[in-house]
Amino acid sequence: MIARSPSQNLNDFIVEDIREKVLSGKYTPGMKLPNEFELAESYGVCRYTIREAVKKLVAIGILNVKRGRGTFVNDTGSSSYFKPLLEKLILSDKDIVEIFEARIAIEQKTASLASKYAEPKDICSLEESLSLMSDALSNNDLQTYNKQDALFHSKVAAMSQNRILDEILRVLSDLVSYTIEKSSISMKKNINSFQGHIKIVEAIKEKDSQKAADAMIEHLSYCKELF
Repeated sequence: MIARSPSQNLNDFIVEDIREKVLSGKYTPGMKLPNEFELAESYGVCRYTIREAVKKLVAIGILNVKRGRGTFVNDTGSSSYFKPLLEKLILSDKDIVEIFEARIAIEQKTASLASKYAEPKDICSLEESLSLMSDALSNNDLQTYNKQDALFHSKVAAMSQNRILDEILRVLSDLVSYTIEKSSISMKKNINSFQGHIKIVEAIKEKDSQKAADAMIEHLSYCKELF
């Protein structure tokens, strides 16, 4: 086990320790980790702390949770070019703000390009996402809302017809989902976020590239300010 610095919180320490065990080969690809209770006991923390650490490690692609089977080390051969950077960024919640700043830089452009290239079927697809998000809000279903939120942004990226921007967001997809989950503190705040999605779709429908970019900036900036 690595040494914990005095300023490092327990959650970040556990993430770094498990990450180090994977990189050093102590935890090998495909290996099943001890269960939540055993990890909590070995680190002397509550199960919630372990659960949050595992979420971060899943978000950066180090671990994979298989329902009913346990938590496993991912195959490192499938890692992305950006993985070392993502591993560093995700260690602290304060870095989520920087992830949002990166998203703003990228997604304002995908929204702008989407307004230029969107076809009627693309608009219908975005409106379908809005409908599902609205239903999730009505049903107080945070999990479904977050899933549709992430899918919405993926659709906009695909509509940009820019393979580089689309691929960057695909690489960052786990982090996008992670930031969405962390910013979805309450359904009330999601209602405000939902209005931002509506503005983005309206701008894309109007084929107004500047309005689409501004709507995306406004939406993601609102989410960033939740931190």
